[in-house]
Amino acid sequence: MVGFALETDNELEYAKDKLVRKNLDMIVVNNPRDHGAAFEAETNKVTILQADAPPETLPLMPKRELAVHIMNRIVELIKERQLP
Repeated sequence: MVGFALETDNELEYAKDKLVRKNLDMIVVNNPRDHGAAFEAETNKVTILQADAPPETLPLMPKRELAVHIMNRIVELIKERQLP
């Protein structure tokens, strides 16, 4: 299960809490106050959190490219958790 969090303060702390509280496998968090990361912008930057991995902070990039990266990470996560 993947969640998304839009946070304006303490984004990593709040996202980690949501990850645990909602029993997610992964959460993608962003701050709309970051330059280039607003709703109307064509770009965004996010941090991907998992309980068993260090945070993965992605640089500012086009939203389509970001979506591909997130989907690829989900595919990797599924492959990692498949039964042998």
